[in-house]
Amino acid sequence: MGKESVLNAPSISLEKSWSFWKNAGVVCRGIIMTTESVAQIYALDLMLEPAIDFGIQRSKDFSDGAASAAVNGSSVVAFSQGIPLQTQEDILYSMQIAAASANKKANRQSNIEGWYIEYIRVLELTGWVIRNWAPTRRSIDEAEVDVAEVALDLLATAITGPALVVMKAAVDAMKSMSDDDGYIRLFEHYGADGSVGNFQLGAVEEGAAGDLNLGLGAYQFTMSERKKKILFIKWRKQEVKLWGGACNAVFSRAAYDDVRQAVKDKLGPSRQDAVARLDI
Repeated sequence: MGKESVLNAPSISLEKSWSFWKNAGVVCRGIIMTTESVAQIYALDLMLEPAIDFGIQRSKDFSDGAASAAVNGSSVVAFSQGIPLQTQEDILYSMQIAAASANKKANRQSNIEGWYIEYIRVLELTGWVIRNWAPTRRSIDEAEVDVAEVALDLLATAITGPALVVMKAAVDAMKSMSDDDGYIRLFEHYGADGSVGNFQLGAVEEGAAGDLNLGLGAYQFTMSERKKKILFIKWRKQEVKLWGGACNAVFSRAAYDDVRQAVKDKLGPSRQDAVARLDI
């Protein structure tokens, strides 16, 4: 049975599925940015990772507005052409602070629902409007599964433009890396613990009206045993269990302007250590 069956097979709902997320208030609520939002950012309790040297060379300059992609802690984020470097940085740090707050609030391996409730809540504090957020457990019908390909297919249900092309190039670049490459070690340091992986894919592009649209894929998979390059190898059906989904989001640059300094202050210098731009 082909790869398409993995996505089209009936999903098995989590114990608390769409009604859970809706009742928890993570469905699109719109943006209400006030000085209260800044205060809420400063009040966040974060779990920040200590600086670790993964041997990644970060000296290369990237052109402002060029298509690009980066490993950003437990996420890989792709930007289509035309998005300024400052806006790219804003988006990366908004995702970082959401993850750091979620890490403090809930165990990202054993309490995936609680983790993502906090993750989405903080994204919204920083200027995101989230739509159609309904992750579910995924059925696997084929003998082998490539987690990265399944993740890309899910992401394609939320965004189909040029940013998805950049994301595919980023995934291909990481697939070609060695097991001990610094980019792989950075991604897995943040995105996996023991036999459980929890990661995100984000593809950002500018809409016709100048809005920034994001396709956000969120995933968790449980492995029968820990291996290297967990996202970029083929697994036998019985070796993994997959959970995930993709949603649409819109980023307000004006809203983030109000909280940018608060986000930087809370993350501190470690925010730069978690970002490694990919050469694609």
